[in-house]
Amino acid sequence: MDFSNEIAQFTQGLQNFTAEIKRAFQRKRSGAFSADDASQVAGVTRTQLTANLRASYDAHVGATNPHNDTAALLGIYDSAAMDNILANLVPSGILPVSYWKRTTLTGNTSTFVITFGATTAIISGKVYAVPQTALDLSAGDPSPGSKTYCVYAQLKDGEFTYVSIPSTSPIAESDVTMYIGQFQCSSGGILTQDVPTEIIRLDNYRLSTTAKGSSIPVSTGYPSGSGTLAWT
Repeated sequence: MDFSNEIAQFTQGLQNFTAEIKRAFQRKRSGAFSADDASQVAGVTRTQLTANLRASYDAHVGATNPHNDTAALLGIYDSAAMDNILANLVPSGILPVSYWKRTTLTGNTSTFVITFGATTAIISGKVYAVPQTALDLSAGDPSPGSKTYCVYAQLKDGEFTYVSIPSTSPIAESDVTMYIGQFQCSSGGILTQDVPTEIIRLDNYRLSTTAKGSSIPVSTGYPSGSGTLAWT
């Protein structure tokens, strides 16, 4: 904010006030000010008056917001209002894009614990910073040995989480549920895994070069040339 005009007016006022003080010193004091002399005004010396004015002037000029202006007084949005406007520019569901990328993935061969590396995921257009997460298949199944599990990314109470379901009873994808991949267990740990490098969904349908459930067919090759579509 440009305070140059205010500073100029304040400086002129300071000069006028100082001149008035000097003129007051030149007048004889009487009546209520009989105790004053030529070097004082109401018991305050000219030096002190000038120092007080200078201190007020310096504090005003050096202040970040000397007039305590607010967004409401200026007729502009404050930061909370701006955050709310930006958050609602694309309402949930208008662009139902979902995305998940595999960074690191470890299936422990001696336990039933899967460790997903930290990644960034999108579900229904909202971005989530997902920390490294360990998923224990035996936590929901006391006998996970020699079974195959489907793993999903799910939103629970607005938080991103991984869940496992036996492959014999898979669940359908939805706005808050995204299929990640399958893990086959041996009698004592994770045996094999089938998890893509990344997943891209439009609504509840993912892009795929091969025929899979709830998928949108896409061809191989480059946009500038011909490709093949391995769907039958």
